[in-house]
Amino acid sequence: MELKTIAITGLLAANIDVPTFGYLSVSSELENKQKYTTLIRTANSLSYMSQAIREVLLNYNWNRVVLIRSSTAACDIWTGGFANAFASTSINILTVLMVNFSDPNSINTILNQMKMIARISIVCPPLLPDSALPLLATAYKMGMTYPDYIYILPEYIALSMLAWEPWLQPSVAAEDSKFYQKVYKPVLTIKVAGLDTKNFQIFSDKVAGTVMNESITYQNANYTTDANLVLAAFYDSVYLYGITLNKTVSQGSNCYSGANIMNASRWTVYNGATGEITMDNNGEKVPRYKLGQLQAENSSITYFMLLGRSVNSTKNFNMQILNLLSQPIWGTSNSQPIPDVPVCGFNNEFCKPKNYLAYYIVAGVGIVLAIIVGIVAFYYYKKHKYEAALFESSFKVDMQYFHPFSSKDKSARSRVASLNADSVSTNTHNFLGDGSFETSAHGNNAKAVGTYKGAICIVKRRKKLGRIAFNKADKKIYVVLRSIKEISHDNLNQFIGLSIDENEYFYALWSYCPRGSLEDIIFNPEIRIDETFQVSLTRDIVSQHCLHIQGEQKKGDQY
Repeated sequence: MELKTIAITGLLAANIDVPTFGYLSVSSELENKQKYTTLIRTANSLSYMSQAIREVLLNYNWNRVVLIRSSTAACDIWTGGFANAFASTSINILTVLMVNFSDPNSINTILNQMKMIARISIVCPPLLPDSALPLLATAYKMGMTYPDYIYILPEYIALSMLAWEPWLQPSVAAEDSKFYQKVYKPVLTIKVAGLDTKNFQIFSDKVAGTVMNESITYQNANYTTDANLVLAAFYDSVYLYGITLNKTVSQGSNCYSGANIMNASRWTVYNGATGEITMDNNGEKVPRYKLGQLQAENSSITYFMLLGRSVNSTKNFNMQILNLLSQPIWGTSNSQPIPDVPVCGFNNEFCKPKNYLAYYIVAGVGIVLAIIVGIVAFYYYKKHKYEAALFESSFKVDMQYFHPFSSKDKSARSRVASLNADSVSTNTHNFLGDGSFETSAHGNNAKAVGTYKGAICIVKRRKKLGRIAFNKADKKIYVVLRSIKEISHDNLNQFIGLSIDENEYFYALWSYCPRGSLEDIIFNPEIRIDETFQVSLTRDIVSQHCLHIQGEQKKGDQY
């Protein structure tokens, strides 16, 4: 019955105390039993579905929703119950968007409005959920689809037991079927539970057999399962009337009184054509709902949640989630339901544009620091390598490898003589003694000529005044000795090394110079030096116009 018809009938029946049973009346307004005191309904009030949707929203923390509805009277009735259902909760209906489901421009307009404010929507299509196909197809093409958007699509009026899913219709092409499945992927459908129970099938088979036997037609058409659902609802109401009538008669009450029939219906539980039915304290059927989604390819909706009104100790009914039959598939990276607000907000208001200049500055500073650190590290690496080579004591020599020449050794005399052939020196005999060092007439030096590892060299020996030991603290001495060892010049003898580990003396080895040394010339009485040469030589020495290395010296540094 239409709302106005049942409302007028209910008021009239209440006025004359006549019982009234509604098996298709679903308006929330008819719940007011102060007005409709004798109205008993076996059809679920739409307000109960609103309460079930409320529990779904609260369970997934979806507090921002929009209502998308058609202009039908059924949507007027259904959407009106949300204000009461959501009262005293955190759920906020942002706006109600009226749409013409057959007008692409109207659909585009409301979807663009929704895109700016919400990700969760409750859709009231003109009839069954398949009538929302144009809206969902447009949303899919706009990118407002799974898994970033959710469309709660109730089957608020059950008119048929036939599958409504567009992709399961036999006349649909395979390509269209795949598209429809993508379109309905973000949809959560909610419908009355219990209509597909064994009781309904038994009732349907009995009705079908009766119709066939009696050749009865329904509304001038052959019998179909569509009619079964209407007949089942009618059967449940008639069955309940029979139960309440018997109860009233057995109690000795007036069975014609609508108030008595209403009292008899309270808390009644019976098995009807649509399954087990429980009546509440107001003569209303206690509802059961199930929530589902498309999970498997080429299959019907998978229902994973059961909701309903449970009876507490005071016999008050509270809508709640009764059972989670399986886990929903959200398609998100963390397998959790999407938040009702994007991480960055709908207009990117929570994610400020990145200041790339700051990143560039930080990166530049980091590169500069890396270069500086690299240069410093390379410097210390080279320094460490240099010092490691410096402290290897490559200037040290072992005197056991030195073999002095003897005047009795003819081969030694011939080798020295060949080197002296072009020399101006005449004092080579000073270095060819008896195989030992010859003490110089000037100072405490002693010299000897011999071979060190096959090379002819001259060794200068001086007496040690104490123990000589170099360590890393004497780095300057290492540097000087290394520099002297590395000097190579035609006018300088090549420094071979020092021996400082002997007990009484230390030795300095130089490559043998056949021309003799400056000392040999200055202190040789056989060589006459005029005053001009002496003055020139003195000036060069004083002015340091000669090849030398002095290092940093102070008193006490000399041996």
